Amino acid sequence: MTRALVAAAAGALLAAAFPMPSVSLLAWVAVAPLMVLALSASGPLRAGAEGLVFGLAFHGLTFFWWYGLLRAFGGLSVAEAGGVFLLLTGYLAVYAALFGAGLAALGRLRSASAALLLAPALWAALEMIRGRAFTGLPWSVLGASQQPWPACIQVADLGGVTLVSFVVAATWMQ
Repeated sequence: MTRALVAAAAGALLAAAFPMPSVSLLAWVAVAPLMVLALSASGPLRAGAEGLVFGLAFHGLTFFWWYGLLRAFGGLSVAEAGGVFLLLTGYLAVYAALFGAGLAALGRLRSASAALLLAPALWAALEMIRGRAFTGLPWSVLGASQQPWPACIQVADLGGVTLVSFVVAATWMQ
C-alpha cells in the first residue's frame, strides 16, 4: 500500500468517527497512521503532502453534503458548486498538512518521542486556529466525535471541545 493510500485511508477512518456512520471509537486510532507517516517521512514537505491527502479524504467525506447545499441553496451550477467544495475542502486539508509537516519537523529537531509528546497539543492548537481563522470553521473537530460518550466529554467543562480533542489525541501516543 502506498503512503498516500495509507494517508487517505486514515482520513476516511477519521471521517467514519463522525455522524453517519458515527463509529466514534475510530477517532481514538485513526490519526495514528498519519503520525507514523509523518515521523517516517523523508522530510517535513513529504509529511505535509501526506497530511494534505489525509485532510482531503477526511474533510471531503465529512463535508460531502456541502456540495448539495451549495447547489440547492447557493444557486451554484454543478461546476461552481464543485469548485467551491474543492476549495473549502482544500483549505481545511491544509491544517492536516501543517500537522504532518510540524510533527515531522519536531521529530527532526528533537526526537520522535518529543514529537509524539507534543502531537496532541499541535493537533488541538491547529483545530483551535481552524475554528477561529478566516471567520472560523469549528466543525468536525476531534472532540466532537466523542459526543455519544458522556464520560469522555466531561473534560469539556474545563477546556471546551479543544480539551476533549487533546485528550483523544493524547491516546495516540499509547
